[in-house]
Amino acid sequence: MERGTMRAFKIVAAVGAALFLFGTTSQAKVVIREKDLLPGIQGRVYSISTGEPIENAVVHYTRNLNRDMPSEVTSTSSDGVFMALRLEPGDYTVRIEAEGYETPEEIVVTVIEGQMSFVMDGGIAMMQKRPSLLFWPLMTIAVAVLMFAFAAVIRSMRAERGSE
Repeated sequence: MERGTMRAFKIVAAVGAALFLFGTTSQAKVVIREKDLLPGIQGRVYSISTGEPIENAVVHYTRNLNRDMPSEVTSTSSDGVFMALRLEPGDYTVRIEAEGYETPEEIVVTVIEGQMSFVMDGGIAMMQKRPSLLFWPLMTIAVAVLMFAFAAVIRSMRAERGSE
């Protein structure tokens, strides 16, 4: 081997050995303490009619000092729980939206240094949206039109059988 190639080989071998030794003997450990996540807000969203949690509800929260700033957003988990962590202490306005549910009134929550603030201890109940007033009349008309069309097809089929 040439002198430069041998030197490059030794460097690569030394680096590989160092990576192997240090990579297998030392493990980085990440520790997240609860106090590092606080303060924050937490809540649970559920259906008022069934009591079931509402998954993927969108939770908007805005610090009241910054009302002209866009709100931060999080969503609920499969058990209807949401969290917003590492917030500055102060008052926040919380608004929740879920597909198929009416949006409840905005809720004001005070975030206190070193604590988790709960948005309504019992949770936020959401009522399912009711169909619009036009839904049932339009549905009745649609069913009537379908029945009329079906009756016309049956008459047509009977007429064809009778002419055979």
